[in-house]
Amino acid sequence: MDTDDMARRGSEDAELGKPNPFYYQHYYYYRRSYDRASRRFQRPLWKHVALISACIAMLASLFAVVSGRFSPPTQEAEAGIVVVAATSTATPRPLFPTPTPLPPTQTPFPTDILAVGGFASVSNTAGGKLRGRAEAGFSGAVQVSFAEGARVQIVEGPVEADGMRWWRIESEVGSGWSAERSADGPVWLVPIP
Repeated sequence: MDTDDMARRGSEDAELGKPNPFYYQHYYYYRRSYDRASRRFQRPLWKHVALISACIAMLASLFAVVSGRFSPPTQEAEAGIVVVAATSTATPRPLFPTPTPLPPTQTPFPTDILAVGGFASVSNTAGGKLRGRAEAGFSGAVQVSFAEGARVQIVEGPVEADGMRWWRIESEVGSGWSAERSADGPVWLVPIP
């Protein structure tokens, strides 16, 4: 048998769906012809069309939901037909919402601005004093108090202790470890640029 006969025989066997194991294993043209023909017979074109149209419908409905232009379900939608209706009254929604500003008593978390050698202002103590301790954490003995509005220099830190971030700060009244912010949010050490 020549190569054309092997290729013809491979195509015929693919139509029947029964390959000849000996020919399939030993003859290249039989195997190549069988594989090509069996792919044609196993995947009819209508399956591809249905898959493509299903993907398009899914993308259209996803776009409608994201853009806020989705109409309520109708009888067609319940029957499996996706209905997307564009409305001219829909307002565009941003993908990323605008963050709400903090209340005036709070400032953003200044971790990227406070640094050793930098300066900070003691604030948000409600008229009280900020305590400077002998070591980072609430167990350290209080050795100095900084008044609200005092300018302090960051000497060391940060150190994590008792669930808070601590910095060793100093001014003309002395030095000590102080928490960067209170447990409920207000920042005590506001960086000075």
